Amino acid sequence: MTSTRYAAVLSPRPGTEAPPGVDPAEFRLALLEDTCEVAAGLELVTPALVLDPPDQPDAEAVTWPGTAIVREPTLAGAFAALHALGAEEAALLAPDAPDLPPLLVGKLFRALGGAPAAACQAESAAGECRTAWSRWPPACRCPAGSPPPWRP
Repeated sequence: MTSTRYAAVLSPRPGTEAPPGVDPAEFRLALLEDTCEVAAGLELVTPALVLDPPDQPDAEAVTWPGTAIVREPTLAGAFAALHALGAEEAALLAPDAPDLPPLLVGKLFRALGGAPAAACQAESAAGECRTAWSRWPPACRCPAGSPPPWRP
């Protein structure tokens, strides 16, 4: 059974700032890997990775086999690509949210049951903000394969 809900992690851009003394590339991939684990661990949700720039083999390497890879530079393009994969609902997760509670992602999908958009923000123990959000026009809750009625 294929899920019609997707949780897609946005890839951080190369050059992401890292704590002093930590290699920025390794830090970027560590955050991404942990956030991908959050998405992959969700029940009744298909995980995905959104890449921008599109050629990031190191980022693809941190996902589970079979994870959908979307190569889109815009959020609207990411939503359209996920819809083309069969998503009726989708959540985009910030790439630097390795401690994002899965319950917050679940609340996004619950909110989408009665609204065209949902957003949530969590604060980590260190006081940093972590954000997950979802946007899906109500008209896009349509059978897989049909074109989205909106344009990015």
